[in-house]
Order: sequence, then structure tokens, then C-alpha cells
Amino acid sequence: MRLRWPGWPLTAAAVAGLVLTLSAAHWQFNRAVYKSELAARYAARQAQPPILVGRDGEPRDMAYRRIEAFGEFDALRAVLVDNRVRAGRAGFEVIMPLKLANGSGFLLVNRGWVAASGDRRSLPRVMTPAGVVRVAGTAVIPSEHPYELSYQTVQGRVWQNFTLSRYRAAYDIAVRDYLVRQENDIGDGLARDWSAPGFGIQRHRAYAAQWLIFAALIVVFYVYFGCVRARASQ
Repeated sequence: MRLRWPGWPLTAAAVAGLVLTLSAAHWQFNRAVYKSELAARYAARQAQPPILVGRDGEPRDMAYRRIEAFGEFDALRAVLVDNRVRAGRAGFEVIMPLKLANGSGFLLVNRGWVAASGDRRSLPRVMTPAGVVRVAGTAVIPSEHPYELSYQTVQGRVWQNFTLSRYRAAYDIAVRDYLVRQENDIGDGLARDWSAPGFGIQRHRAYAAQWLIFAALIVVFYVYFGCVRARASQ
């Protein structure tokens, strides 16, 4: 049976659909490659020895690097990041500047998680050790454009999300362009069972496969309904 060309309208719609689906698949594949590179960089940097913050020759790109720092916590400039849930319990992540003992400024530290008290008017108490402490952890770059649930992003010390620009506007101290997720225990009772970053590589690959399936279906429907059925109806 000879096929019949279904005409310009259906052909144009099929071409537009193929362009859309194949472009989306290409974008998802590229994201998967990019996330794979991030995962490889994370693994490589986690395998390196820790960097002492403030020493000469500190790398400009500190993302995912293991770090070590010594200094005193400044509890007066602490921030509680709201709506952080662990094991089904609501709580806060405690972000506090560490005044470095070598005199090289401040380092922002995510000290860990503390449970909420159940009364929004009563903030949890966070024990802060006095004197010089050792902080060990992983450097992360916080997003400057987090998803905000409401316009009330800051209520005193309680913030909906943390950004470096927001912190610098609130507190007039020089902080580095990254913060550290503390991993060592200093006897303060905060939870620090951080999980490795979820780069979502498989998710992007699955989305790309779905878009390719949609593209294949467009071709099948175009050939069958546009060509075969049109020919058979004559």
C-alpha cells in the first residue's frame, strides 16, 4: 500500500512536536552530563586532605572541599533557618559565624540541626561552646535564589532560607563566599548527619528517555493516522 502525504497542517504539527520533544530530551541529557561532572568533582574533592581555612594559597573554588578551621563562635550573629525536617520532626538549621583564630575574618558555619520547641514564639536554645573550637566539615555554596514560600522571608533570627547576600545585608561583617557544613561533634547536642548531595543524574536521564518516547510516538501517530489511515480511507 502506497502512503499518502497527510498535508501541511498535520506535517507542521508533527515537526513542531518533534522539535519540542527532541530539544527537551537534549536539554535533559546535557543536565545529566553536567550533574555527572559535579558528582565526580564532589567525590574527588572529598578524597583530598582538608584545607586549613585562612592559610596562604586557599583555593578560590572551595565547593565540596573538606575544610578545617579554628576560632570562636559569635552567637549574637546566628541565624535559624526554618522548616528543616529530620525524622519527621520540624526544626531549624543553626548558621553562625566563626571568628577565625588566625585573624583572617569570619567563616559561616552550618552547625547542625535543632528541633523546634512546638511553640513558634519560643525559639530553641542552642548551646555554644566558649573559647576556640575546631570545626571540620565540607564547604558548600548556598543558592542565591531559593524557593520562597512567602514574602516574610526574615522574622528576626528566623529565616525562611539562607543566602549570603541576605546575611551580608543583615550583619556588617566580612564573610567568605561559602559556608561550611560542620561534621565534627563539639558536644553541643546538634544533629549533623548530613547526607551526600543528591545530584539527580538518573532523574534527568529518565526525563530524557520520556521525551524520546514522546518523539517516537509522534512519528508513529503521524505515519499511521496521517498516512496509512488517510490512504485506506480513499
